[in-house]
Amino acid sequence: MKTLSLFVHDLKRFLRDWKSIVLLTVFPLAIVVAIFLSFSPTSTTVPVGAVQDTQGFNYSSFQSKAPRVANLRTYDSLDDCLDELREYRVYACVLIDDSDGPGKYSLTAYYDNTREIIDQTVLSGIRRAVRNMQITYSERQASAAISEVQNQTDRIGAARNEVDSTVADIETQILDINSSIAELRSTRTEIRLGLRDLDQDVEDVEDSAEKFEQSRTTIYSDSSSRITRMRSSLAAVQQSTSQNLTQVWTAQRELSALESDLDEYNQAAAQEVDDVQSLVSDYDEFRNDSTEYLEQINSTIDELQTTRSRLRNYTDRLKAVETDLEDTQERYSAVSSRDPEGIARAVRFERKRAFQTNPESPSLVVLQSIYSTLLLMVSLFVSILISMFVSLNDINTPAGPRLESTPGTAIPRYLSSLMTSLTLTVIPILCVLAIGEFFLELPISDNFAPAALALLMFSVVLTNLGLALAQLIRNKSTTLLVGSFVIVFLIFFSGLVLPIEMMSTIPRTIASLLPGNVTMKAFDQAVLHGQRLEEGSVHYIILSLWSVLSLGVSAHTRPDVRRRISEILH
Repeated sequence: MKTLSLFVHDLKRFLRDWKSIVLLTVFPLAIVVAIFLSFSPTSTTVPVGAVQDTQGFNYSSFQSKAPRVANLRTYDSLDDCLDELREYRVYACVLIDDSDGPGKYSLTAYYDNTREIIDQTVLSGIRRAVRNMQITYSERQASAAISEVQNQTDRIGAARNEVDSTVADIETQILDINSSIAELRSTRTEIRLGLRDLDQDVEDVEDSAEKFEQSRTTIYSDSSSRITRMRSSLAAVQQSTSQNLTQVWTAQRELSALESDLDEYNQAAAQEVDDVQSLVSDYDEFRNDSTEYLEQINSTIDELQTTRSRLRNYTDRLKAVETDLEDTQERYSAVSSRDPEGIARAVRFERKRAFQTNPESPSLVVLQSIYSTLLLMVSLFVSILISMFVSLNDINTPAGPRLESTPGTAIPRYLSSLMTSLTLTVIPILCVLAIGEFFLELPISDNFAPAALALLMFSVVLTNLGLALAQLIRNKSTTLLVGSFVIVFLIFFSGLVLPIEMMSTIPRTIASLLPGNVTMKAFDQAVLHGQRLEEGSVHYIILSLWSVLSLGVSAHTRPDVRRRISEILH
């Protein structure tokens, strides 16, 4: 019961103190509400570069289907887009080409791997855009491919018909050649048989002529010898007697007539033999011509057989082609019957790292990409906490009232607190920089001047913020509590934990100008991309403005500084 009464008493005392209600209830709730209201569930658009390296791609369709997180900007070359990526003017570069072949398009997204969170925001949005585009674009490509396959199927069918017709014509030619070969062989056989019979007849005639010539020669020789002897006998008879001379003369006349007839018969028989031999000679010429004709027939038959063999070979090859065409037609028919959604996608998406900060140690890339975030969070904590601690010690020092009343000490005290806070802040920041240089192999020492300048101005802004909070609250516990809430707010609202790209338009514009976000961009460009101080001058100008503004606000929160400034001005 006593505990309950004490609880009620403490609660009433807390409710009577409006400062406690504001600092412990309203202020943290306001921070949480501000953080959650600043982030949009649908995300606003961010600039993304697009390089079109092909003419056939439907870029307008891709642009219309791009997600709300991507506002496409067209560039002439990939190098121009990567230059903009280094300066953080775009968040990724999409290269569109047809390296996979005509009608097949590849979308390669080069993203800034020094800001890994983009992989989960912008790239995922582009990937969804490509998938949405594939549904219509690839179906259109597949429909065109299926239509072309159907046309090719019809052409193959026509080619098969031509092959069938050609094979039929060749088969007819083979049959005609077979018929011609058979007729030539029959003619050759008949000629050979006729020549064989004629050879036999000629041999018989030659034998008869030879025998007749021999008989004629024998008869003529014998008859001439007898006529000579008879003529000699008649001459002897005529000399021996003078009687019957008439008969002798008659016998001589008859003998002369017989001799004359015998000569005529001999000449006629010789002429007949010559005629027979002339006919035999003509037959020999005819037989030689027939032999040559038979050789030509044999040659023609050989050529026809060779042609027939070639035609049969052509037929076999055409049938093989017809078989292949039939198989291809069946495959094309199977493809043409498929649904366009079943055809492989014609648009392919892949992602690549745009920068390789340390190719020799790929395992350090992730740590290198989040190093700037860790560094700024350390700077954020130590700058605010150390500055609040220094300022509270200065406020609560026993000599504080005396020093405040001493003329001319206001500004030196403020500058002393500022310099002390910055000196104590530098030590842990240098330790973190050493870790990045020697363990994460980042080129911090090569780009120390621009990186150190950005961190220095960032620390100046946060140190002044811590000094101002301590001067406004002046209570250690309350100051540390409020400072913790402010640190949480800055961590979320500066893009150190969640990307500012997920914020709505107005909060994102404000967050992009906060010192945390500006410092992270300046540090990454200097260390990871090797940009010189003049190339990132915009970031340093913004940080300079924040530094001057923070100095003015921090100084204005100190009553003694306000009085001293009023005295100087008046």
